[in-house]
Amino acid sequence: MGTDRLATLAGGVAVHGYPALVFDGGTATTYTAADENGRIMGGGIGPGIAVKLKSLQDYTGLPHISIDQVMERLKQKSPIPIFATSTEDAIVGRVLSEMSHAGRSVIKSWLSKVGTNDKSSDNAKFVRGMKHNKERAVVLTGG
Repeated sequence: MGTDRLATLAGGVAVHGYPALVFDGGTATTYTAADENGRIMGGGIGPGIAVKLKSLQDYTGLPHISIDQVMERLKQKSPIPIFATSTEDAIVGRVLSEMSHAGRSVIKSWLSKVGTNDKSSDNAKFVRGMKHNKERAVVLTGG
């Protein structure tokens, strides 16, 4: 596992404690998790939003949509329809939908492993001074 992912996980632990789940969005989107005893569970790596958008242009001939265009579309504060009528909305909606569904799936899987509340950690061997994430807060970061 790369030091970037370990550092991101350490940051999440410093803020919320164990167990920890951290998502990091950038060129790649990653997630990394640790259990209630501080053991690294692992994680995943996939393309970030900009890479997904660029690959659609590069491999399909669809128009390029920049992150700035995505942000402008989100500022409109109107829902992006699932059955979009414009190419831009169809691309943006699909890319963001994929990201949100994947994130929900990872969180659901993590919670099934670490439990949804403090009672599920009765067998955890907490180290004195180790912060405990009773609320099961998830960290989202990126740049």
